[in-house]
Amino acid sequence: MSERVDWAVEATALEKRYGAVRALAGLDLRVAEGLVYGVIGPNGAGKTTLLGILSGFLRPGAGVVRVFGRQLPQRRKDLLGRIGVLPQGARLPGHESVSRFLVDCARLLALTPDLAKEAAHEALLKTGMRDEAGARIGTLSHGQARRVGLAQAFLGEPELVLLDEPTDGLDPRAAALVRRTIDALSGRSTILVSSHNLAELESLCDRAAILRGGAVVDEGDMAVLTRSHAEVRFVLAGGWTQGTDREKVETLRQGIGDHGSVRAIDWTEGADALVVSFDPNDIGTIPSLLRILLDAGAPVLEVRRGRGLEAAVLDVT
Repeated sequence: MSERVDWAVEATALEKRYGAVRALAGLDLRVAEGLVYGVIGPNGAGKTTLLGILSGFLRPGAGVVRVFGRQLPQRRKDLLGRIGVLPQGARLPGHESVSRFLVDCARLLALTPDLAKEAAHEALLKTGMRDEAGARIGTLSHGQARRVGLAQAFLGEPELVLLDEPTDGLDPRAAALVRRTIDALSGRSTILVSSHNLAELESLCDRAAILRGGAVVDEGDMAVLTRSHAEVRFVLAGGWTQGTDREKVETLRQGIGDHGSVRAIDWTEGADALVVSFDPNDIGTIPSLLRILLDAGAPVLEVRRGRGLEAAVLDVT
């Protein structure tokens, strides 16, 4: 019997048009509960539309979408308080204080006045906005206002959090705080993150889907997408292969190729990087290969696992 998977999100054959523009074109997606999940793609790929449908703000033109087994938009009321959303370009009421706004949002989630105040306080702590609690939103900087939007998305620790460009416009310290908050919720909430910051998504996400033209063109564990589970790149000092005895270089190449876990080697003449594909089941491969290189006197400057998320995205978009 196959292992049962609890899906936080299930989307089947989703379609959405804006006039002549087809934003979603038969999109299929499943996201297991408890993951930090990346939604990746170029502008116009359908990322924001997908998150809008999952939040219940938009209706699909065709297809079926379920959140925790409840079909949207028909069962949207069943999900009250279970979904937190940070839309892209969200506009907040400038005349309200930060704390008042968050308490009001918490009350809309059917929390009692006392619980709403407690939820607002916790959200302010998570986003580093406690000192601005009494400030009017209209007086805040762009980055501070963005953090208020994040705070309302985290109110009450919802089971599903949808974040569209969560660190857009934030300074490095604030962005790091947001990343720590997302990481802390990992396993307790399911978090879907859409962002153009691929390095950030690579470090944050357990799994991701790459969209193009309103459909999923690649999907999988982050380690598989980036090949970090089965590929390593050794960056060497420039020109080392050209200034070293060719026979010695060839002996080194053969030594690496003879390693039992190595499946392929990409090391062209004069190249400053050696890329090795290996058996992902052999966890000792990378240290072994590094030892072979160092013993041969190769000047290894850097060791990188995988090809990086950017390369994975460029391959399919």
